[in-house]
Amino acid sequence: MQFQKFTFYFYYPHSHFGEIVYIYGDTPELGDSDYTKGIPLTTTPEKFPIWETTIYLPINDIVGYQYFLKKDNNFSPLRLGSGPYIYYSSYYLYHSTKISKDKKAVFDEFGFYHNLTKYGWKVLIEHNQFPPDQIEFLKHVFSSISDTEFIQEMIESKIDIKSYSNSGYSALHIMLLPYTTAFKENIFYFLIEKGIDINSLSGETPIYLLCTLDNPNIDCVQYLIEKGADPTIYRIDYLLENLLIFPSKEPIFKLILNHCSYSTIEKKLPNLKNTLTEKYIRCNFQLTKDMRKLYQREEFTDLIYYDQEQKAHKVHRLIFQARNINLEKIQKIFSKISTEESTELLDWIYTGNVGNRDLIFRLGKKLGVFENEKEFFLKSYKGGIVKDLSKLFLDRKSKDFAIVCGENEVYWTHRLILCARSKLFRGMFLSVQDDSKQVKDYSGKSPIIISSLIKYFYTDYFDQNLIKKHFFELRDCSDYFLLGQNSMFNYYLQDFLRQNQKFISMIKSN
Repeated sequence: MQFQKFTFYFYYPHSHFGEIVYIYGDTPELGDSDYTKGIPLTTTPEKFPIWETTIYLPINDIVGYQYFLKKDNNFSPLRLGSGPYIYYSSYYLYHSTKISKDKKAVFDEFGFYHNLTKYGWKVLIEHNQFPPDQIEFLKHVFSSISDTEFIQEMIESKIDIKSYSNSGYSALHIMLLPYTTAFKENIFYFLIEKGIDINSLSGETPIYLLCTLDNPNIDCVQYLIEKGADPTIYRIDYLLENLLIFPSKEPIFKLILNHCSYSTIEKKLPNLKNTLTEKYIRCNFQLTKDMRKLYQREEFTDLIYYDQEQKAHKVHRLIFQARNINLEKIQKIFSKISTEESTELLDWIYTGNVGNRDLIFRLGKKLGVFENEKEFFLKSYKGGIVKDLSKLFLDRKSKDFAIVCGENEVYWTHRLILCARSKLFRGMFLSVQDDSKQVKDYSGKSPIIISSLIKYFYTDYFDQNLIKKHFFELRDCSDYFLLGQNSMFNYYLQDFLRQNQKFISMIKSN
């Protein structure tokens, strides 16, 4: 049997630089079926977590051989597929590689690009391994690479910059979409200078996406307008509402009004019915989204459980107590279920989401959380979360953080809930100097506003009768506490604006 030498690049994110990782198998070079012989993988600080090695494979038949990555005496199988494709897993992440014409194996799956290092991107570029939808894959580049010069070189050498993705987005759209983690100003100017259509209606216009970011750069907005961007051609009603909600965006609001005649914008504003139902549906799940982010980030956790596959799950004692989860029972259940089942259970505990209904119902009964279908329904979905967090809201004993406002009005709350709902509090408690504080003084804030805001944190409910009297205070409060533009809180304010459009002219005159 004849063999050829192949070079493999392994994306191994759960490894640690400096440890020893071997590849084992049953080819002549790697040893017999007992896997007693292996080849070490190598990496460098620049390449990590990309590991590489060389392996001899049969020229004519690579099917049927088994390979393993070994770390700490635990094996992760590498399964050889048919033809030039090799499928392998490394600690619950499944990847695919393709052997190129020069006998090198490189990544060939769109999903593998996420969070690659700069070296990983160079490997892809060297072997010309890009998916057919080249524009769509740029979101992974913008998210994982900070070197703007490297991005520019890659785009110029590999991407048709004036093309569109299958979703109708240009490269400029992709960079401005909400899921792109960081706005890169240099790339923004670079893409526009390359002649991208800035008024494309195949999706949201770039100026719309830019203005609705959490912290839009007014210079970039001005630049788009100077290049011919028209703010009125796509959802000008929502765009203006968004700019009005956040005081920090008022300069951009006035910039757009000065560029477009006010009468032109008024004609383009639809009637009051607008897109109320659509936005309610989108915002109504903000509480569950915030709770899901709470356990996905694994911040402020104080409990850890291991599932059947020894995967660690870091959780929050307070949330388990609010959901009436027995800590000893849940530990036993985790030890008997898979990682996938553990993730389903955690998603239900934190958000009420029912993915695998049979699984959740069976495990919930074992935990003693409910006994029948009716109780199961009451503990699930957003209603179940709101009900349990409302009880937590009334529980004085477990509260660990006080907010002082007005004339020494004190409102006790849970710092964990504050972190889940407000970016301001999350940043505060992640800060070393503020971590130990139990009291925060907001004496300049109205007690009625603060008390309503705290109730909103637990329930997503807000007394809309307060808006007419305290609109500007509430708007400032939303902006100050960084609640997020898609929050239910801001939905209430936007709904009020639709029915009271005179506020637009009032702010314009200030």
